[in-house]
Amino acid sequence: MKRLLSLMLTSALLLGSTAALAAEYKVEYTAGVAVYEDLLPVNVKFNGNPISQELPSVIKNERTLFPVRYLAEAMGADVIWNEMTSQVTINKDGNSIILTIGSNIANVNGVEKTVLDGVAPVLVNDVTLVPLRFVNEELGLNVDWDAANFTALVSEPGYQPPQSDNVAIADSPSTVYTNYNMSFEQMVNAQASRFTTINHGSGWVRASADEIRQYLDISNIAPGTEQYFQFLDLSKSCGIPAEQLNSVLNGRGILSGMGDAFVQGGATYGVNEAYLVSHAFLETGYGTSKLATGVQYNGTTVYNMFGIGAVDSDPIGAGARTAYENGWFTPYDAIVGGAKFVSEKYINRPGNRQNTVYKMRWNPDINQIWHQYATDVRWANAQVRNIKNIYDLCPNHILNFDVPVYQ
Repeated sequence: MKRLLSLMLTSALLLGSTAALAAEYKVEYTAGVAVYEDLLPVNVKFNGNPISQELPSVIKNERTLFPVRYLAEAMGADVIWNEMTSQVTINKDGNSIILTIGSNIANVNGVEKTVLDGVAPVLVNDVTLVPLRFVNEELGLNVDWDAANFTALVSEPGYQPPQSDNVAIADSPSTVYTNYNMSFEQMVNAQASRFTTINHGSGWVRASADEIRQYLDISNIAPGTEQYFQFLDLSKSCGIPAEQLNSVLNGRGILSGMGDAFVQGGATYGVNEAYLVSHAFLETGYGTSKLATGVQYNGTTVYNMFGIGAVDSDPIGAGARTAYENGWFTPYDAIVGGAKFVSEKYINRPGNRQNTVYKMRWNPDINQIWHQYATDVRWANAQVRNIKNIYDLCPNHILNFDVPVYQ
């Protein structure tokens, strides 16, 4: 049976819409039984190193499900798939775990055990996703959760993380501070009074004041960390040439080889190229979404690389209409046109420059607070992972930061 995956990452513009980032998957819980469900993508690291995943790990019922073969490759385990029984066997260092699609009962070294919270393995597009914590702990590995970076951390016993592998930027002369006309608590209360969202794995809900405070509070974003890139000045070039960007873009679907487009869009409209690449990754599911790969609208194929206009009520139709109206008839045009849009509407917007992903998400200006890019409290948090990775992969880069200061 052919199993289809539809990965659609859309972050809607808060221009009369309450749209938020969403991922829709067709999931098989048992062989031949498929349903559509929203699942939240998550990063995974093994011994401090990110695990490359063509199909992302996801959060379901507050538990991480991980593509088993990527996990096995990272930790040196063997995997055997039995099509007849819909079972996957994982062998490592004399331990054996047998998991069955759709069942929360596992066989661990010949003993039946119940998986935590009843989360069963699933099939997504012929890829087996297994419960991360259960599998690793049964294999004798450690599993931790990095909430700030939305990352599961798997490590072998005795692994010691390095003291710091980040860029030292605390006292950098390229860091500026911008004062705003409201207190932090005013900002929290304002956000709590409106539809600010979060997804715990079972669908989008209104975020609590404490959850808003967690992601809004700049004291939770330490200099020298990945999350400090929420304050990267997006109106300034990163200085990374197209050929280096292509090393990041290669293998990313429709975005492969499009480094020139990102550099052109950034240079023409004053937008950081690494940010544009990261934003496109997030919105297109790394170059695989329907809007990114082309949609027919009025008899013409159009492209939309940033989810612009893709409101919750009709993400594909509305996103395609926006692309058609802006003349985005090639992937190149969609990238350059998207750079123009975010520049004019946010990053270099006259009178209210939202030139960081923090400002795009939260906009700490009491007079224009609701001009925000998305409702998801984690939107800025999710953007910076790829931005930081791009900077790390390209050694000749430029860093400029703009940190907000509340009254």
